Amino acid sequence: MIAGLAGVRLTSRDFDDLARGRPGPSALHTLRTGQLSRRLLLIHTLARTARTRFPTPWRQSGAEHAQAVLTEVTRHDRGALETVLMHPHLGVWATRCLRGLHGRSPGFRIRDELAWFTAVAAAAATRAGLPVRLELPVRAGIVSLPTLGSMRVPADTAAVRFEDGVLHFPGGHARVPITDTAGPARDVRASTTEGALPYWQPTRVVTAHAPDAGPVLRVVLEDGDPYRDAHREDIAPRLTPERAARWDTALRHAWAVLCEHFPDRARICASLCTSVVPLAPRSGRAMSVTVRDAHGAIGITEAADPVRLAEALVHETSHIALGALTDLVDLHEWGATQRYTVGWRPDRRPLEAVLQGTYAHLALTGLWGHYRHLVPPVARTRAERRFVRYRDQVDAALAVLGDCRQLTALGRRFVDHMAAEAADRTRGARVDPMGPPRPGVVRGRRVAHPARETAAALADLGLGSGAVLLVLAPSTPLGRVDGGPDTLIGALREVLGERGTLVVPTATSDNTDPSTWHRTCRSPVPADWWPGLRAEMPPFEPAHTPSHRMGALAEHVRRLPGAVRSDHPRTSFAGIGPHATALMRGHAPDCHYGERSPLGRMERVGAHVLLWDVGFAANIAFHLAEYRVGQPPTTGYRSLVRDARGDRRWVDTVDTRLSNHDFAALGEAFERTGAVRVAAAGQRRARLFRLDEAVGFATTWLREHRRDR
Repeated sequence: MIAGLAGVRLTSRDFDDLARGRPGPSALHTLRTGQLSRRLLLIHTLARTARTRFPTPWRQSGAEHAQAVLTEVTRHDRGALETVLMHPHLGVWATRCLRGLHGRSPGFRIRDELAWFTAVAAAAATRAGLPVRLELPVRAGIVSLPTLGSMRVPADTAAVRFEDGVLHFPGGHARVPITDTAGPARDVRASTTEGALPYWQPTRVVTAHAPDAGPVLRVVLEDGDPYRDAHREDIAPRLTPERAARWDTALRHAWAVLCEHFPDRARICASLCTSVVPLAPRSGRAMSVTVRDAHGAIGITEAADPVRLAEALVHETSHIALGALTDLVDLHEWGATQRYTVGWRPDRRPLEAVLQGTYAHLALTGLWGHYRHLVPPVARTRAERRFVRYRDQVDAALAVLGDCRQLTALGRRFVDHMAAEAADRTRGARVDPMGPPRPGVVRGRRVAHPARETAAALADLGLGSGAVLLVLAPSTPLGRVDGGPDTLIGALREVLGERGTLVVPTATSDNTDPSTWHRTCRSPVPADWWPGLRAEMPPFEPAHTPSHRMGALAEHVRRLPGAVRSDHPRTSFAGIGPHATALMRGHAPDCHYGERSPLGRMERVGAHVLLWDVGFAANIAFHLAEYRVGQPPTTGYRSLVRDARGDRRWVDTVDTRLSNHDFAALGEAFERTGAVRVAAAGQRRARLFRLDEAVGFATTWLREHRRDR
């Protein structure tokens, strides 16, 4: 057990997990408990100091009455008090006040700063549902309540009366709603000011959900708190609705990247990041920053792409975690004054900054060490360079820390664990070069079963000789099946016989403009890479271009002697057997999975679909139904091809906007009809059904359940 703040104890295991950048729920809970204890101590110390040393400003500012209100809130609803106390910038205000009361802040105005106590108390009372009456301060014509929002009031208004959840000021009044709790959203404008005055502007909250019930990011888009200026950079003014919408979209896209490719890191970010402060860009340069006193807040400039924003979230939440840890334990001796050279800054840095920078860059080393294998092949050299840069910076910093004599015993232990984690991430043994599976893939299994079990499973499904069969298999390697993809292909071709035809999808979702990769292949890259990648991308050539993250089975079939591939530059199929040429011929460029695609032709010849160890979310056969429901929405697609003269050429097409977000539920409903035959091969599950029956059922189901049709 490692000692910390009074009543807060960090276990040795949690400390070690934090040092490696892999904190579990227990460690994250301890960090939050420590920060809450620190906030309570700050408020208590601030109130005691002001009351004893400056009794007149303490009373005149309303802080004395505000403290009594907070005491009542504590008795009535401690959760409401904790929500306000954990507001990131409340820590900035309390720390500034303490420094000012001790004479360490030139120009400090005691009464004005202590008056913020009333805003804190009003916010807590509102959340607790307690009736109170307070006089709230007005700063630069704005009255603010932490965690709730702000409002501009008439000029020359010095204070605003707050009574039972309503703001009263000359010429009007406004009810303060709580808009960040569960339940239907309220129309804030309808119950606010009278006349032409601006209405109450609630705190903006962005909620980004992960697919498959993953971690949820819930952050305040903080553009109104007066203490957000602590982030040392130029803060952005109150966002317009359009800019707020762009931030909302950017955070959701970044969150999708983290949840799909780095779910463990996403869980850490969801726990530690509670507020994003938009910063004004400086000379077009992207930047991000955290402040020790504003635990949970990250200042970021608006990002041009989801990767930069995801990278900033990972980087800055590492700073938040280490800042919270060093509030509990000492990693270096007090008064350490020596400065050190590091690879990420031109100036020499103090020991605390070296620890912080090494820890944050270690997280980025892990991120790019994994992501370099997931980006499309044309981008891998750039991703590798980024990984190497972070790795080398971390290695050099760890060498500096290894020679440092000002570390405490815990500090030495912390550095040793960082070094061990850096070594593990450099080896990259955990990375699967084929990337993560597509949605719906059953993963995390280590199974091996012989070829006879595979053949037996196919026989149990009743698959007959001479059939046309579309096989959908995991995007991960099939090496855990004895013999790899050869085993499954051999068993399939034996069952299908010489008259049967085997078809697999060989899509190239990365054959699009790099600016759209977040949508098309879910592997976006930084925006400053886009121009170079456009110039370097190879065009699609059916005979040579590998599929992108479609798995070992698809690639194996594509390369078989006699295999035929359709010529769609994004959603091609490959087949082998007597019907392959007819099925693959004439894949229309503006028809991914519709009537003029191999999928449409397979339906017309009575093909079957085999889901081999994947769920219905991966069942591309359902896409054919999307073309048949109502007026399907369309979108533009861009692909790179080689024209008749052999030149590279970008081709723009318009096609149905496809989505598999509800295919899992659709598949469950289809399976309940009894049209799906199920068999097991070892621990793998196989499902077989007729393509036309699946499409027919899906057409009806989508018509009833899709709101956009």
